Amino acid sequence: YMKSFVAGITKTGEGHDVEENQIPIIIHAHKLLEWLVDRNKIKQAWKTTIKQIYEMSEAAVTQTIPPPSSLSSSDNMFEISCLAHNNKSKMGYFTAKKIFNEMKYICSLSGKDGKTLLGYFQDSRLQKWADILQAYEKNHIYLGEAAQ
Repeated sequence: YMKSFVAGITKTGEGHDVEENQIPIIIHAHKLLEWLVDRNKIKQAWKTTIKQIYEMSEAAVTQTIPPPSSLSSSDNMFEISCLAHNNKSKMGYFTAKKIFNEMKYICSLSGKDGKTLLGYFQDSRLQKWADILQAYEKNHIYLGEAAQ
């Protein structure tokens, strides 16, 4: 019994018994972006792509979310509207994801959160935010933004 247990453990540094897949990778925060680019986790030209995504999200806010002044504080869209209009010019991945999830919930209340036969959302506003998230996730652009 003990031999099978010891076989799965590799001794690493300073005499500690640690499984090899449990060893953490230590990267300093100021070198994370460089590390991601060097290891081809994100492309070298990710900054040009993120500018396009910022333009997409700014257009989506203007087209799909009414300004907070036009909504009452009890309206379901009020929180999303405040969040979106306050971060309009440089909306990050996590803010866009939160807006998408909130809009999906609101659409589910009205039954418009379903997808078409081709996999697009029935609600065009929800589809715009899904496209923004897909642009962030394509080529792992959100990692570069988070590492800044």
